[in-house]
Amino acid sequence: MAWQAAGYASESGVLTKAMIMDRVNDAVLNHHQKVLWMSEEEARESRHATYKSSKAQAAVPVLEFVK
Repeated sequence: MAWQAAGYASESGVLTKAMIMDRVNDAVLNHHQKVLWMSEEEARESRHATYKSSKAQAAVPVLEFVK
């Protein structure tokens, strides 16, 4: 859809290789940012996770994730 929109938005109405590569590069950057956000969220969740110790009935916090 991004390629179609780029072609329609151009002065000539023609989709060029440069336009395609611009949209591809945008998609790659967006994906990279999403992966970083997901990794940060997983790290936050792992800090909050708890497990039951076999020696104690109380929940024991899991060690923080270290990058």
